[in-house]
Amino acid sequence: MLFCQGGGFKFEIDRDAQVNMSVVCHCDSCRRAHGAPVYHVVWVPQSAFRIVAGKELKRDFVGKTGLTRSFCSTCGSRLTTESRSMPSFGVGFMPSLLDEATQRRFPKQYLPQFHAQHWEAPPGLEFVNAPDGVTRFEAPTFL
Repeated sequence: MLFCQGGGFKFEIDRDAQVNMSVVCHCDSCRRAHGAPVYHVVWVPQSAFRIVAGKELKRDFVGKTGLTRSFCSTCGSRLTTESRSMPSFGVGFMPSLLDEATQRRFPKQYLPQFHAQHWEAPPGLEFVNAPDGVTRFEAPTFL
């Protein structure tokens, strides 16, 4: 089970859902949307994603990147990301929304497959470019 900070919006991901992509992004757009130096998102097929409670709390914002980023209108938690230009990605969710027990035994399929836009990391965050065994994507964009 995944839920927002306020607990009103809840959703589920099928346990055996194929992970289309798991990425840590450092781009300006993602950093601003999340108010954080990095953004970890796991993309699964739309069919593997279900809203369980609080559908009326979900609000969407479409920025200049064309990504639809949703958030909870009560607590402000970021909920999902979708790409209109790449619908085959499915739905992106933040693993930090997993319930505490699941976070403690983090599913291996949710581990990041690569870093994107790592060259856009804010100055002073040297850990971003430290070797962690995860590929750094060298293409200008992946979406």
